[in-house]
Parts: sequence; structure tokens; C-alpha cells
Amino acid sequence: MKYIHAVMTRFALLVIFTIGAQLGFGCSCIGKSDTVQSIHPKQMLVSGTIIKSMIVEQQIGDSMPGYPVFRRKSAIYLMAIDTVYQGKRIADTVEIHTGIGGGDCGYPFEIGKRYIVFASNYPLKFFKTNRILKTNICTYTDLYSEVLSRRISRLLN
Repeated sequence: MKYIHAVMTRFALLVIFTIGAQLGFGCSCIGKSDTVQSIHPKQMLVSGTIIKSMIVEQQIGDSMPGYPVFRRKSAIYLMAIDTVYQGKRIADTVEIHTGIGGGDCGYPFEIGKRYIVFASNYPLKFFKTNRILKTNICTYTDLYSEVLSRRISRLLN
């Protein structure tokens, strides 16, 4: 009986720690990949300046109307595009959606700074109508530099 109690206690602790670990981990990328690995054919790759930002709260799931299962904050940045390296230029400005940081892989854009953005291919199906891109710290998105810009241009040509 004592043995069964010990086994059940260990099993319960294993379950608790496993669930707790899953809830505790956020961003799961292992640092940035290099530029070559970061370029995918369906990806939007642009440079531009961040001109506006806002934090929005999204409701995910709904057990009953008015009772959200989960709320998540995310950041939306408005970027004035100056160069399109890959993809089709639809507009002069786009919305870039990302997390707010703190474990959700959000990229910490700053208003007034220029970036090269590697957007995930998931939101591209919406890009033609909504001008929405999505990126995070797991991509090669970074502050603009002439060196990086030339390297991207060489890789794509």
C-alpha cells in the first residue's frame, strides 16, 4: 500500500510539473537563424520606418458569451515601407503584428526607427486586402543596416 501511494504521488507530481512547464514556457525559438535560412519564397521581406504603435487585447476562445477563456495582448505597428525585397508592394504602409514581449516572441519595434522585416508567410493570404504582416524575434527581423540590405539583395538575385 505504501508503494502504491509513493507511485501515485510521483505520478501526480509529474503531471503537475509537466502542465506547469507547458504553461510557463513562452517563446520557443532558439535564437535567430542566419539570413539564408530566414528567407522563404512565400515570405514578405520589406524595410521601412515604424510610424505608430498600439497594444490590443484579443479574446481567444469563449465558453459562454461574455466569459472569455483567455485574453492575450499583442502589438500592432504601422510601418511606412521604403523597400520591398520580396513579395508584392500593395501599399505604402502595412500593419505589423507581433507579441508584446515577455515570453511571447514579440519583436520590440520602436517608433521612428527603420527595420528590415522578415514577415511570416501565414498572414500573407490576408496581405492583399488588409496589409497585415506578422513577425517575431525568431525571424531575422532587425534594425536596418546597409550591410544586411546588400546581403539580402545579393541572396535574392
